[in-house]
Amino acid sequence: AEKILAEMNVQIPVFFFFYEEAVQIVSAHPEADIIISRGGTADDIKRQTPKTVVEITVSVSDLMKPVNRLAKAGHKRIGIVAKYNMMDDACEDLEIGELQVFMRPWREMDELTEIFKEFSDLSVLGVVADKYAAKIAQERGLTPEFLESGPVALKRAIASAVTIDNAQEIERARSQERAEQLQQIISEIVCTIEKDADVVE
Repeated sequence: AEKILAEMNVQIPVFFFFYEEAVQIVSAHPEADIIISRGGTADDIKRQTPKTVVEITVSVSDLMKPVNRLAKAGHKRIGIVAKYNMMDDACEDLEIGELQVFMRPWREMDELTEIFKEFSDLSVLGVVADKYAAKIAQERGLTPEFLESGPVALKRAIASAVTIDNAQEIERARSQERAEQLQQIISEIVCTIEKDADVVE
């Protein structure tokens, strides 16, 4: 992430933490208005804090690279299972030559049981998965490939965060200008009232 930020000439603090620590760490930084995160961590931060969250998704390349590795290992039926906000909530069945790919997004943890039951019915043995799904895949004796967000997805999220920050900065400047104009009008009204009072006296 730091390398991509340097390439984009963007200065953003980067924190690495366990899923359970996310909300606590974000809450410890009240100066941060915008948070870049992904998957379940992004969901938790949105639910439990007032921060603006920019979600990191995955690019087509991020999806196809692990699929290709599984295909090269001999898997003909491959499942992709990840948090819905990582892959645009896409639920698709794809056929690429002899290869069949089953994309299954999940929202709540209990959905994973049904997804893996479906994979079993479909004779899926290779799975591209996020952290939680990969753990379940391994426990069930499947071959997991971790689904990572690559440079394209990270750059897209950073660019979106910068755009939002710029828009918020413009709005803050406009609000400040409006407040100053209002204060000026109030001051002029008060001054006029005081002058009229002096005349009456």
